[in-house]
Amino acid sequence: MMCKICKKNQALLFCQKNGFFYYLCTECNTLFLDFIPTSMDIDNYYKKIFNYQAGLLNKKRTVLQAKKVVNILKKYNYYGKNLLDIGSGCGYFLDVASEFGFNVTGIEPSKQLFDVALRRNRKIKLFNETLQSYLSKNNQKYDFITLIHVIEHLPNPIDSLNKITKCLSKNGVLY
Repeated sequence: MMCKICKKNQALLFCQKNGFFYYLCTECNTLFLDFIPTSMDIDNYYKKIFNYQAGLLNKKRTVLQAKKVVNILKKYNYYGKNLLDIGSGCGYFLDVASEFGFNVTGIEPSKQLFDVALRRNRKIKLFNETLQSYLSKNNQKYDFITLIHVIEHLPNPIDSLNKITKCLSKNGVLY
C-alpha cells in the first residue's frame, strides 16, 4: 500500500477497527486509513457525531502542555502576537495563549466542543467550521499557527499544510 504522506510503497496493515483499515508506513511512521472519507462526510461527522470526552476530562494535562507549547512558540518568534489554533477542542490552549498575551483565533469543527469552549470563555474568537471553509473566507496572516492532534484528521494533509503555510506571516511559526 502506498503511504498518503511520503508516497512510498512501505505501508502495512496495522489494524482493523470499526470497519476501517489502518495502515502504518514503515518509511515515515504515518498511520492512515485506506479509505479517506469525503469532506462532506467529515463535516457531517464533526457537526453531528464527534464526541471527544478525553478533551473534557484532561483539562489539567492539556493546560500544562499548552504552557510548554506557548513557551516554545515564543522562543521562535518572540515578537509574534497573532495565533491561529486549528482544532481548538474545548479551548484550553486558546485560554493559555491568551493569558500569555497572544491575540487568539480558533477553528473547531465539532459543534459539541465549540459549544463547550464558548460556554467556558465567551471572549475567545472561535469559529465552528472546517479548516477548508475557514481558509476559503480568510486571508489574515498569523505569527503562529498550531495544529495539535489535528493532522491525522485532515483528508488531504499535504494540501492542507500548503494552504496553512500561506497564512503565516514573514517570521511565522507552524507548530
